[in-house]
Amino acid sequence: MRCSLKSRASAFVGFTLLINACALWVQAFFYHGQIANAAEQQLDDKIIAVDRYDSLRTNEDDHILSLWGIINPYIDDRRAGQNQAINQRLEQLLLHPDYREISIFLAEKQPDHQGRQLVHVAIDGQYVVETLLAEGLALYWPTDEGQMSAELDQVYRKAELEARLKKIGLWQQPDGLLICAEDALALRGKPALVMGKVHSVSQSGSRMFVNFSDNWDEDFTLLIESAGTRRAVGAMSLEAGDHVMVRGWIEQWRGPFLKLSDARRLIKINNDKEASNQCTGAN
Repeated sequence: MRCSLKSRASAFVGFTLLINACALWVQAFFYHGQIANAAEQQLDDKIIAVDRYDSLRTNEDDHILSLWGIINPYIDDRRAGQNQAINQRLEQLLLHPDYREISIFLAEKQPDHQGRQLVHVAIDGQYVVETLLAEGLALYWPTDEGQMSAELDQVYRKAELEARLKKIGLWQQPDGLLICAEDALALRGKPALVMGKVHSVSQSGSRMFVNFSDNWDEDFTLLIESAGTRRAVGAMSLEAGDHVMVRGWIEQWRGPFLKLSDARRLIKINNDKEASNQCTGAN
């Protein structure tokens, strides 16, 4: 009987180890699948210093990495404390000796205009950008430079939304980060999330316009020029009365406008959870 129990116990332990191994394999499969649409190449670089959130120095000479998918809206030192918080968190995440595995994947094969390599970084399967967004330390900032799967796009959006609803990090005192369309001009020259109710959608030649009032010369307007972005926005079937949120840099020509270069920066917010987090005027 003792031998039988011992054999059964050994078999149970072996079965448990097999299940755990399978679970880790499945996790790794889906983890890699989330960035499968990105450049597949994995880098062997080791991150050795954090200069800024978008400037990670590696052990390779003159090789600077930049995390794809986020922006620090206070990089102009309007909030030195916020800049320090994101840098300290990155140092804790990326330079901590206890982490088992840091994986770096190319998001774009060609360096950006500053010579930095756009990358996705994960620590034991947890995306660094997801962590920063969930803690309210950055804004999600999809860009036409680099690629990412739709699944990872949703992961990042969910992380940012949860931080916003919890009012943590940037969202404790947003200072107009999430601003109403009628107040958008107050953030001219700055990155922002603009929320508003669509008044009309029109097209003139190769340009698409989304207006937020009947005063086209003074209202907030989305300008869409790229053919690919126009097709993507057209597929959203925007119409008058839709509530939307768009992220980008606020500019001015007559009234405030935002040039939309990537359709992922525009979403409908016709749902209770998102709409409950209303925009505010600029402070």
